[in-house]
Amino acid sequence: MKKSLLYTLPWVLLMACSDDDEGGMILPISADFTVRIENVNQPKSFFASGAVPGLVMPGMEQEFTFDAGPVTLPGAVTKLSLVTMFVQSNDLFFAPGEEGITLFDGGNRVTGNVTDQIDLWDAGTEVNEEPGSGPNQAPRQSGPATGDDENGTVVLVSGNGDGFTYPAVSEVIEVIIEALPDTETGFKVVVRNVSGNASLPT
Repeated sequence: MKKSLLYTLPWVLLMACSDDDEGGMILPISADFTVRIENVNQPKSFFASGAVPGLVMPGMEQEFTFDAGPVTLPGAVTKLSLVTMFVQSNDLFFAPGEEGITLFDGGNRVTGNVTDQIDLWDAGTEVNEEPGSGPNQAPRQSGPATGDDENGTVVLVSGNGDGFTYPAVSEVIEVIIEALPDTETGFKVVVRNVSGNASLPT
C-alpha cells in the first residue's frame, strides 16, 4: 500500500541581485513548487510482542508461548520474528530474515527445528572487535555502549567485511517451534544455547 502526500508551496520568494553594477537593484522572483512525500512502508499486523528476561548460558534454554491467530489482514500469512544477542560480540544478534518464520502452511501449524531460518546479523551500532576478546563486548565491558560508534546499517555478518571469523549459527543456537495442545493457534518456542562445544562458547 502506498500513500502519497502532496504539498504545494506557493509563492516561494527568492531575492536576486541584478548584474547591473550601477543600479544595484534587488528583483523579487516568485515561483510555485510541488513537493511529493511518499509513504512506501508496507503495513503489518502485530498480534503481540514482548521480551524474555534472563541470560541463556551454554547448555541452558529459554522458552515462551504465544497465540498466533486469527489473521486479520486478507491474504496475510502469520509469521514469527525473534531476536537474541550473540554475547561474545559488540552488537551482533541472531534473528530470522525480515520476512520472519512462517507459522502456518495450508492451515496447519508449522513445527520443528527452524534453526536453518536463523541468521547472524550485525546491528551496525558499534565497531566490531575480535569476537570473544574485545574489551567493549558484553562479558568484558565496563558499562553499556562503551565501544566506538559505527554509524552503520543492519547487515548479515557474512557481508559486513570486518575480517573476523564467526561460528556457524547451528553451533551456537537452536530454535524449536512446538504446537500447544488444546488450541489451534497456540505455539511454544524454545531457544537453546548449544555453544558449549563450539569454537566460541557464548
